[in-house]
Amino acid sequence: MKALVVCPTTLIYNWENEITKFTPELTYRLHHGEARTRTKEEIMDHEITITTYGTLRSDIKLLMSIDFDYVVLDESQAIKNPGSKVTKAACLLKAKKRLCMGGTPLQNNTFDIFAQMNFLNPGMLGTMEFFRQNFLYQLINLASKTERPICKNSFHLF
Repeated sequence: MKALVVCPTTLIYNWENEITKFTPELTYRLHHGEARTRTKEEIMDHEITITTYGTLRSDIKLLMSIDFDYVVLDESQAIKNPGSKVTKAACLLKAKKRLCMGGTPLQNNTFDIFAQMNFLNPGMLGTMEFFRQNFLYQLINLASKTERPICKNSFHLF
């Protein structure tokens, strides 16, 4: 298994503690700070790599060269802006399975969900303009019984 966990800097050691506590048999490495590796081989020597959104943005060439089994984005609202460098970097990662975690997927407005869904399943919601025209109105008006089935069918797997 090869997994990459991307999280805010404040959660890096929490992930380390949880891995040590619940899955001590798995090997992991922290990929953050000045002492981080610059080689693919060192990352490949561990089952789990924990990094931050800032390091992901800086080291995207290295990280996108690795075929991960899993990429986990903790506090995934960090990629809510489709045009940001960190969002673009996250979407370049290669993974068999992708997971977004966060308590506030819709932080400011309903459009925040687009980039997170596009990371999980690229193209599922179409382009930003298609999403805006075909889904945004429905998300805003979920109280309308006629709009619910369309949204429910699109998002029910997530």
